[in-house]
Amino acid sequence: MEATGNSGWWDFHPLSEYPRKPVEWSNSSVIFTAHALQPLIIARHFSSSRQFNLPFPAPISSNLNTYDPPTIITCSPDDRWLFAFFPGRGEDGLCCLWHRGVELDSWSVKEWWLFAQSAGVVAARWLGGPREWTIDSSSGAPTRLPSRGPSTPVSNPTLILVTQDHRLFVCYLRYYKPKLNMFSCSLLQASVIVEQEPDNSQETLDEVDSVKICINAAIGTTYSDSSILVAMRSQVFPISFSVPTPDQFSLDLGLPLEMEPDQTEVYPTAREDSSEDSTIQIAEVQLQFDGTRMEVLSSKVHPIIENAPNRLRDLCFVCKTPSKENLSSTSMHLVASFIDFKEYVSLPIFSMKCYSFIRTNASGGEKGTWTMQSEINRDFEPGALAQVAVFQPAYTDHGVYVSIYDTSGMQPRHKIQQAELSVGHLKMLKMQVIVTANKAV
Repeated sequence: MEATGNSGWWDFHPLSEYPRKPVEWSNSSVIFTAHALQPLIIARHFSSSRQFNLPFPAPISSNLNTYDPPTIITCSPDDRWLFAFFPGRGEDGLCCLWHRGVELDSWSVKEWWLFAQSAGVVAARWLGGPREWTIDSSSGAPTRLPSRGPSTPVSNPTLILVTQDHRLFVCYLRYYKPKLNMFSCSLLQASVIVEQEPDNSQETLDEVDSVKICINAAIGTTYSDSSILVAMRSQVFPISFSVPTPDQFSLDLGLPLEMEPDQTEVYPTAREDSSEDSTIQIAEVQLQFDGTRMEVLSSKVHPIIENAPNRLRDLCFVCKTPSKENLSSTSMHLVASFIDFKEYVSLPIFSMKCYSFIRTNASGGEKGTWTMQSEINRDFEPGALAQVAVFQPAYTDHGVYVSIYDTSGMQPRHKIQQAELSVGHLKMLKMQVIVTANKAV
């Protein structure tokens, strides 16, 4: 006997919460996951059931209760480096960089550093990795793709981070220098920052009565182009300028009357008086090397994406694989998934939007500006879109995997010996196919 099971909107509300638990699958098939409660990274090789833990950095080993489980885990393309960010519990967040030994389960802490509570890491990406391999669609033979993103001739590894205060950090190890270096630039305004020079840029506030904290970001690089595109989604927190009067306090703590209440406030994403910004901001960053020092140049890319009012779920760039006939083509797609709970009385609506970014040609052989165009707006009714992940390039195809939960199904009334029960399905969506199909409708 079987019974029909139906889901409610509350079953899918955890899909809209921040931060999310990270899962990183390295190129050597080692799966890194975050512990459910402790600031710990658990790793397991795909072909083995044996787990191992990465060593703690010094601040975590001295007090496990000071930090939350990591929200960012990323492994370098050569499987030699691993980065993770641990939010602090009333403390500054902690970043840690591990280096791998000869064996897959041999890791050691290389560096750790702190970021302020309102400046935690929301996205990370490695630069200067080896050229990728793909399969030629005509001959079926393996072929190497052009280099992707800016070159890093004097540093290994090179890692870029996007933080909650809308800044991009370049973290790197210079060859023959053991200490980690970093410098940063603003993603909200045009700026030029040179390595080992002070940052004299001034941050400008768009609103005087609110503060925007970046809660989700995506970093995109494309083939045969040194540009870095950064997409950011923010949470808006109101600022109160009213100073409480003494009769507003219900408790007499015996404090001197001349002491003013502390107006310092941290902006956690769980505050109920905050709201998610309806736009997605886009910035372009150039990482250059003049033979001696590196520098970053940031500039806004207009227009910003304004028709995105629902709760953002996933945000990722999908780089178009260049064809054999045109290896210098420069384009990518930004894929964003959204959740609309409406009035919290029925199942939410899950949707996915896709925006294309194409580099225009400029005169004189110089690269032109980026142009953006909305390509896809797709709903997933009656399913629930759980996750969007970019798949590796193959046969010049580029796209995403989407995992979809079923909102209803048959459940056995009695215990059976069946070991698995289907709760959804996985789809591979190719950008070229769904964009062409969307235009034909």
